[in-house]
Amino acid sequence: GANMSGIVNESADARSKTIGQNLRCRILGRFKASDGVVSFQRGISGVTDNGVGDFTVQFTNALQDDNFICSAHCSYNTNNYSDDHIINVKERHNNRDNNQVRLTISLNTNGGSYTDHVDMERMDVAIFR
Repeated sequence: GANMSGIVNESADARSKTIGQNLRCRILGRFKASDGVVSFQRGISGVTDNGVGDFTVQFTNALQDDNFICSAHCSYNTNNYSDDHIINVKERHNNRDNNQVRLTISLNTNGGSYTDHVDMERMDVAIFR
């Protein structure tokens, strides 16, 4: 197998790991995508609901720059959406700065030709820097 030593190390904060040159999760949260209400957060000061499937996540403390990795996904209830729906979470990069990130959720029904923004039951976001 590959030698992974040196890639993941213990950080000064025993609760986290670092990747490479101190890349670690700085911001983490979960919110209800229908109204932006935050149920869990670390480093999130608030979520603005910009409309259906469109959210801006504000950071409690600004990062040193906008050179970060944003990872986000949403969860849905199978009673509302079947597995043949394509759900996509995207970052609107032109709205990115060191204080916030803007995310959209879109839904393509039945693998077809129609895509629209949609609110999901839960949205998770993690910011690595």
